Amino acid sequence: MYDAESNNGLSLDKGVLAVNERRPRVHLMSGLLEGGAANGAKRLLANLREQGVDARLHYPPKYKPKGVSTMELDDAGIEPLHWRLNPLERLTKGIGYRIHRERFKRQVRNQRAGMEIFTSPMGAPCTRWPPATIQRQHGDIIHLHWVARFIDYESFFRSLPKGQPVVWTLHDMNPFTGGCHFTDGCEQFTTACGNCPQLPHPRPDDISHRHFGIKRDALRDVNLHIVTVSRWMQQQAKRSAIFDHVRSYHRIAYGLAPERFEVVDRSAARRELGIDPDAFVFSFGAADVRNRRKGFGLLMQSLQQIGDVPNAMGLVFGHGELPAVEHPIPPIRSMGYVTDVKRMMLIYSACDVSILPSTQDNLPFTGLESLASGTPVVAFDAGGVPDLVRPHQTGLLAPNFDAVALGKQIRYMAEHRDEAAAMGRMAREVALAEYSHQREAKEYAQLYATLLAEGDAAD
Repeated sequence: MYDAESNNGLSLDKGVLAVNERRPRVHLMSGLLEGGAANGAKRLLANLREQGVDARLHYPPKYKPKGVSTMELDDAGIEPLHWRLNPLERLTKGIGYRIHRERFKRQVRNQRAGMEIFTSPMGAPCTRWPPATIQRQHGDIIHLHWVARFIDYESFFRSLPKGQPVVWTLHDMNPFTGGCHFTDGCEQFTTACGNCPQLPHPRPDDISHRHFGIKRDALRDVNLHIVTVSRWMQQQAKRSAIFDHVRSYHRIAYGLAPERFEVVDRSAARRELGIDPDAFVFSFGAADVRNRRKGFGLLMQSLQQIGDVPNAMGLVFGHGELPAVEHPIPPIRSMGYVTDVKRMMLIYSACDVSILPSTQDNLPFTGLESLASGTPVVAFDAGGVPDLVRPHQTGLLAPNFDAVALGKQIRYMAEHRDEAAAMGRMAREVALAEYSHQREAKEYAQLYATLLAEGDAAD
């Protein structure tokens, strides 16, 4: 197994790309086109194509994209993937899949509120490679992203040609667990899962244990190369027996286009949003604020520490209602579910600080976007967050789950506004230097070229 810190010493130069005369043809795969992981895959696709890489992003055939036509998607290199099945296979495997889904739904029904989704390795009836829409050729690179509910592990991985390079970017923990997408502190994935605390009826031989075995066996002979966007995720991935036969690990952080995340003058942003220019303003948000892992219950407790800070207010964005609190906290204004980048940058720029109360996370886009907008971050010391939040440089950290400590760090920002502003300037510098979209695309292009060169050497 080979370890590589892709953004710590790997350079993309003409010599590296010239190692192999064949140019890679990259098949990115994502089970969704909305959300953090999907947005990361779409941004990478655009950046790869901008640099001349032959790449397309594929999504499930039954998936219905929102707010965009299939023609627009095709122009961007995004297209559905149709699998090659004869009529009898389509019938028999379709029936088998429906039976599996009904059994699976019964076993995950009545999960506790706030739990992560739990998915099966049988995400489709049959997904043998190559699909009907792709002609296999020398130089193919399969690059998986968030593929839960997209591929069937057994038929997909066992149909790959011997030595076929597969790159897998981990947006969450699901590829190396028995079904959960974040473990919430559970360590069962380091052995073989079972007794899953996220299932309503955990047992030693529950579906998490069975699905763990299916994943491990399906990946055993795959030429698999894992990319993580945070150091923490790489550490966790290496602990799972599902990945015992991974060929190499690389860390390639997400990239943002700086021109899309221009800093807005704080006074102007506040005027547009109708916010007092002298207020202490904080923001927080997630796709669904009801998700327990996102820590909004702890955040509500932490805000008690700034309940007496004069002229303080919060801005929240995302789906769901915040948990009720009995103690006094600053007023909070809901900004709704925000998808427009300019609107999001306006919100970040109006704030003195962004808060990331997640108790387990990868490399959250909300934190990265905040840094890019020049707003420091206060967060729990959890998961991959410390890659972004460097104490007294780009923000402040509190011990995980310690709501009082988190509140005190927020209060520190309120009482040291000049220092907070200096951290914001440093945050912007870090975002530009370490999280650019060009850097991300170059590191992936280098990885593709290296994998093809290794394949040629082995032939």
